[in-house]
Amino acid sequence: MTRAKLRLRPKPKENVSILFGLDTIQDAVNLTEACVSTSTEIIACELFFQKGVDLVREAYDLQPLWNNKNSIYLLCEFAGDLGVLDRLNENVLGKCYVPMTQS
Repeated sequence: MTRAKLRLRPKPKENVSILFGLDTIQDAVNLTEACVSTSTEIIACELFFQKGVDLVREAYDLQPLWNNKNSIYLLCEFAGDLGVLDRLNENVLGKCYVPMTQS
């Protein structure tokens, strides 16, 4: 690489991280598409699997996530002006998901 373009953005007023437990990769893809197509505030998505969760859990002696009910997890981060979670609930999330952290 010989050239890069840097775009600075103002620090968001609010960050929301949500962890979803899913059963199939297709469920994760569908949810990611819904988040991307309905929210301009999505800044990151990470897909990971139960085996990876188990490695971390065992290394740090943590309890299972949701009693190992799910085999696939999607961690999404959203950022923007105050009210990110309210806008997510109005658009893509509805009332069926609970935020993991909000700051």
